[in-house]
Amino acid sequence: MESRRLAALSHRVRELLPPENPAAPVSLSPQLGAFIGAVVIVGTVSGLMSFQPVNDLGTLVLGGFVMFVASYCSVRSTGGVDVLWTAGVFVHLALSFTFGPLGALVAAVAQAAAVGARVRPGAVRTVFNLADLFLADLAAWFAFSNVARIHPSVVMTVLATTLAGALHCLINLGLLAVVMQIASKGKVSARTAFIAAVPASILYNVGYGWAAYGAVLLHQIAGAAGFTTTLLPVILLQGFLLLLAKRIRSQEEERASHTKEREALLQQAIDASDAERKRIASDLHDGVVQTLAGLAFSLAARGSATTADPLMLEAAGTLRSSVTDLRTLMIEIAPPDLAVSGVDSALRKLLEPLRAKGIEVELDAASATHLPADKTSLVFRVAQEAIRNVVNHSQATKVITTLRHVDGTCTLRVEDNGKGFSSADRSRRRQEGHVGLSLLNNAVEASSGRLSLESEPGRGTSLMLELPC
Repeated sequence: MESRRLAALSHRVRELLPPENPAAPVSLSPQLGAFIGAVVIVGTVSGLMSFQPVNDLGTLVLGGFVMFVASYCSVRSTGGVDVLWTAGVFVHLALSFTFGPLGALVAAVAQAAAVGARVRPGAVRTVFNLADLFLADLAAWFAFSNVARIHPSVVMTVLATTLAGALHCLINLGLLAVVMQIASKGKVSARTAFIAAVPASILYNVGYGWAAYGAVLLHQIAGAAGFTTTLLPVILLQGFLLLLAKRIRSQEEERASHTKEREALLQQAIDASDAERKRIASDLHDGVVQTLAGLAFSLAARGSATTADPLMLEAAGTLRSSVTDLRTLMIEIAPPDLAVSGVDSALRKLLEPLRAKGIEVELDAASATHLPADKTSLVFRVAQEAIRNVVNHSQATKVITTLRHVDGTCTLRVEDNGKGFSSADRSRRRQEGHVGLSLLNNAVEASSGRLSLESEPGRGTSLMLELPC
């Protein structure tokens, strides 16, 4: 019955913990094996040479249990941010300061066992973690006991606990950094990893060292009861950290759900806009364009009759020009070639009117570039907005458009040699209601893409779209 309750409690605790990804297997190279072996040998010899018996085994076992719980229930990541929420270092230092080498060994074994049960890191990592933690604890105990013994004063005690906490941090992170460099075959620099990790940890370790001295004093004054008094808040703190992590995880899941819903609504709006564009283009083609084209043909025929009528011919020319403009507008509204011949063909037709305006055009794109329908539409609309801005605002004489689809990423770049603009100009245009690119940027981000715009007054403008396809 008790075993079932314990199992149920363990299951509930695991539900509170953030999910852990399985540890990647470690390839035990000769260099890595030699280094870990050396660390184990140094730890074993140091432990044997400094071994001291203890009388209060019950309190030591209790401390080991608290160490196991704190390590097993540590929060290693939350909200996508790597963290290590645990008061385990305090228990390490408290056991080491109070019980010496045997306390250091119990703390190291308890944490290695807890991490092994929680993450299943494999034999290589478990052995290294055990030796690493034991050496760090042993060095902290040695510094604390010897410095504090020099002179029984508050200053020396503070110095001893500070040195012990700092040594614990430096040895632990230093050995870990070396292992990372060896295991990665030099891809990770031990020096860089060490320098990056120490500032985030050393102050906590020093603070834990000061707090651990309180455990020593309480054990000296009240024995097991005093030491236990310092450990119980650790368990309560770990429980609070678990609840905090669960709340953060729930908030992140809710935020992700809202983001997904917003993206779905945005996609629906885009789809509805595309459908409306196609309907308008179809109505124009089947109605107004056909009517105007027929009327232009009739006027041209009458104007070219036996008695020529210049006004009729002029009207026919005007109508033909209007029909051409309408067809260009239809291409902008709903390009017919996107689903058939690819986005490159649609870009060519989109660029054609620029030549009539005296703008030199270059298009560098693979023929018949086919992308998923939603990505094709997005690429075209970004190009359309960029080219519209070139025509309306840039005063450019040359436009270069580049389209690439390589390794699952579509890249579109539209560059011009126009007058460019400053960030102040862009803010002013946004306030005036010109928000085309801003709206497109939302659609690009919803598709996990990136839209960047570079411009300087007098140096042209470059717009680049990167989109996973």
